[in-house]
Order: sequence, then C-alpha cells, then structure tokens
Amino acid sequence: MSEIEGDVVIITSGRRARDFFTRRGYNVISSHLGFSDKPSYNDAVAIATDAAERFGDMQFDELHIVFTLFKTALSQIPTSDIILPVEPPEKETGATKKSVEYLFLPEAEEILKVLAPRYLETIVYAALVQSAASELGARMTAMSSATDNAGKLVKNLELSYNKARQALITRELSEICGGAEALKQQ
Repeated sequence: MSEIEGDVVIITSGRRARDFFTRRGYNVISSHLGFSDKPSYNDAVAIATDAAERFGDMQFDELHIVFTLFKTALSQIPTSDIILPVEPPEKETGATKKSVEYLFLPEAEEILKVLAPRYLETIVYAALVQSAASELGARMTAMSSATDNAGKLVKNLELSYNKARQALITRELSEICGGAEALKQQ
C-alpha cells in the first residue's frame, strides 16, 4: 500500500477497513458496519448522507471512493474514483463539436438539489454491491481451491495407505511362505 500524503480523513464501510486504518494511525472520522455481504440501498443512503454532510461542513475538500470492482470470481480489481466535487465531463474541442446551452425547467439549481444526492447514493450503492460481489467471488474461489486441495490430500493419503497395506500383506505372505518352506525342510 502506498503512503497517503497530506491531511486525510477516512469514512469506512466494514469492520476490517475501520480496524485496518485505525491500527495504522489514520483519522477514521466515521464507520458504517453490519452489512458487508448484503448491502441495501438504505445503507448506501446512510453513507452518502454522512459523506455529503461532512463535505458540506468542509471537513474535507475531495471525496474518493475506494472499492473492489468485480470482474470475475477469480478477478477483482481495487478501484478508486473521485466522487466529490462533481466535475463536469471535459468538452471535446474541434470543428465537429459545438458547445450547446441547455434550458432547464425547473431551474438547474433545483434539479441538482434533487439529483446530486441520488447520484452520490447510487455511486456508493454500486461500490457496496461491487465489493460484496467481489468478496463472495473471492470466498467461492477460496472454497473451491480448498476443496480441490482436500481432494488431492485424500488421494495422496489413500495411496499411502494402500502402499502400506500392500507392504504389510506382502510381508505376511513372505512370512507364511517362509514358514511353509521351513516346515517342508523338517
């Protein structure tokens, strides 16, 4: 993990994340617990509201969301995105693209007051769901690997047991044959 520079405050989701950053001396200002494997939209609303209020109170000037992006059961990608402040997409410059003014009814500010919190909640919910899927995929892979390894171990133990049993039978047969030969020579 690379060192984080500057004054960083952290809002965590989950006990392990909280414990990880607390043990390393980071300033964990808020923790949300108890829903890591089955996050609901209400959990995302609680986290998003907490983060938005703290951003509004200027406890920090940039909000990054860090989560595990699920690709496959074998592949999860650590991901970090800046979600606050919301930056407009960069405009392409050139002869083919023109800047267009849009008319909003009601006013753009009123629309943003409603949409901005929903946007933040949706981003947080998507990150929670991606992380939960990644965790379950990793667990599934680990259990599959453990099952495969146990199967190999059982095969090796059966082979060792059969070799030992075969050696015992061979030794007993040798002793019986040796005893029978000894009786014939008497």
